[in-house]
Amino acid sequence: MKKVIKYINPPSVCDNCKQPFKTFMYDAKTIYGPWGNFCDDCFNTICTGLGTGLGQQYKKNEAGEWIKVAG
Repeated sequence: MKKVIKYINPPSVCDNCKQPFKTFMYDAKTIYGPWGNFCDDCFNTICTGLGTGLGQQYKKNEAGEWIKVAG
């Protein structure tokens, strides 16, 4: 059985553009070095990817929880 990983106490807006998260949220490293929480558009623009040392992708479920789906 796959372990479910939840993001506890997630922010409500993207660290870069300050827009609310919709379906996906990323906890990822930027091309500038620091990590943050980003929306799809900002992740695709300023982040380095998914995986160990790069970032994780979370999807909002029906209960409003953010569940790790990649990375």
